Amino acid sequence: MLPKRIIVLDTETISIDKPYIYDLGFIVAELDENLKYQVIYQSQQVIQQIYDNRALFATAYYESKRKIYTSMMKGRKAKKIKYGFALRNLMLVAEQYEVNHILAYNSPFDKRALNFTTDFFKLKNELDNKNWLDIHAIANNFIHMHKDYIDYATDLNWFNTSGFLQTNAEKTFAFLTKNKDFKEEHTSLQDCLIELDILNACIEKGFDNSQEMKTSFIKADIKQTLKIKVDDKVYDFKYSKRINHKNGDITLKKWFSSVSNV
Repeated sequence: MLPKRIIVLDTETISIDKPYIYDLGFIVAELDENLKYQVIYQSQQVIQQIYDNRALFATAYYESKRKIYTSMMKGRKAKKIKYGFALRNLMLVAEQYEVNHILAYNSPFDKRALNFTTDFFKLKNELDNKNWLDIHAIANNFIHMHKDYIDYATDLNWFNTSGFLQTNAEKTFAFLTKNKDFKEEHTSLQDCLIELDILNACIEKGFDNSQEMKTSFIKADIKQTLKIKVDDKVYDFKYSKRINHKNGDITLKKWFSSVSNV
C-alpha cells in the first residue's frame, strides 16, 4: 500500500569516497485521489561547514556549480545552514507531516552520506528509524527492464564500459520525457523533483509498495571496442563486458582482436 505522505530526499556530496554533504534537499509529497504524489513542502539547505570550507569544497565533483548556489541563496531559493540544524529541520518536517517513509534515487548512497556526515559532526541520525525505499530499484522493475527502455537506451548507446545499461535518474527522466539531451542540474532540490516524477511514472505502471524492490544491473546486448596502440599498429579488442582491476589490469569478456596499420 502506498503511504499517504512521503519525503523524497537528495544529497550532494564532496565525493563518493568522502561523502561530506554540502547540499541537502527534500520534498514532502502527498498522494492524491489519482494515486499521484503532489509536492506540498520543499526545502533546500546548503551546509555551511562544508560549503564555506573553500579548500574542501574545491575538491567537490561539482565545484563549478558554486555560482549556481550563490544565485540560489541570494534569491532565497536555498538557505545556508549548519548541518545539525539542517538535520533537525528535516526531522521536524517529518514529524509535522507525519511522514515515516523516506525515498531517494539510489537510497543506499544517501543513507551512507547522511551517516558519514552525521558521524563526522558527532550527531545522531534519527532518519535511520524511518522506512527507506529506493526509487532506483523501483524504476529498475517498472521502467528499465522493459523493452521500450532497453531499446531506447541501446539506440543512444547508454551503456558503461562494463556493458550494463545506464539507469541513473538523468537517463531515466530523459527517457520518460523523450528528451535525450536532458541534463540534471545536480542540485539537491531539482533532483528531488525529477525523482518524484520517476516515482509517479512507476506508480502509473503498477508500483504499489506491496513487495520489496531490489536494484539490478541490466546487461546491454552490444559489443564494445577497446583500442590499444603499440608502435605503429592499432589493436581492436571487441568485448561485451569489461572489468577494471585495482592493479590496472583489464579483463574483457567475449572478445576477439584485430590489427590494423596506422
